[in-house]
Amino acid sequence: MKMRISVLAAAVTMAAASLAHAGLDGVLDAGTGPALATQLNGTGFGDNSQANGITANGSELDAAYGTIDVVNHKLYLMLTGNLETNFNKLNVFIQAKAGGPNTIAPGASTQGGFNNFIGCKFDTGFNPTAWISVTAGSVGPTNVYVDYVDLVTNAGNYIGTTTVGGSDTLSGGAPSLPSFRVGINNGNIAGVTASSAAGALAVTTGVELTVDLNELGWNGIDAINIAAMINGSGNDFLSNQVLGSLPVGSGNLGGPGSVNFDSIGGNQFFTIAVPEPVSAAPVALLATALLGRRRR
Repeated sequence: MKMRISVLAAAVTMAAASLAHAGLDGVLDAGTGPALATQLNGTGFGDNSQANGITANGSELDAAYGTIDVVNHKLYLMLTGNLETNFNKLNVFIQAKAGGPNTIAPGASTQGGFNNFIGCKFDTGFNPTAWISVTAGSVGPTNVYVDYVDLVTNAGNYIGTTTVGGSDTLSGGAPSLPSFRVGINNGNIAGVTASSAAGALAVTTGVELTVDLNELGWNGIDAINIAAMINGSGNDFLSNQVLGSLPVGSGNLGGPGSVNFDSIGGNQFFTIAVPEPVSAAPVALLATALLGRRRR
């Protein structure tokens, strides 16, 4: 009986998660699941003190949450914290298929300044296959711009634009990549003290995004590895805001091309597990049976 209830709960959880991520507003959705990584360092790029939810005068990454939505074939990612609206960059590296580099080699795409990572070495076991760069700034409506590079083919694309607090649908970019969606809420003003996991977990706003798993080339079987980091406005100076976190007491990293994550303690990436498959028909029958048993 307990097993039947747990199977039903899993199915309901998957369906709820699918519905919860229908619209992206930069607010952590209920039922997303536990944090997959938490920040161990106070930001080297300034604590935000603007609570309007749109503009921010500091950047930080507090915690990472993510799910593989097998129903809609989407990767969902929530990175709590802030993205300063001075065109600082949020960089997201994704390992979703085979063939990605462990060290970024000469000749890398120049899209969005990605070539500043030439020479960067990642942790052993992390071979990213995609890079997404999100930035925000400008006067009046605070615009959001998104760039993408396939690290296997080295093809780069400008994905499109929206506004902070506006639609999560991007426009004006590559028509071949329509499924990228992003929502930002810059309302966090709490900041994170070094080693304060509780403080990191208390933050529930930040940058929320989804991308189609087909576009990432996911094989439908393997877990997906992610690394997230805050970079300068030219994608040319990494802060100490990395998830998985740098060790306690770490300062800003500087030029991306000189960073060797493999020489830094711990893993500077985290893993999103594949949910257990649940068949819809048996779940429907089980739900009917359980309801019938309750009535008796």
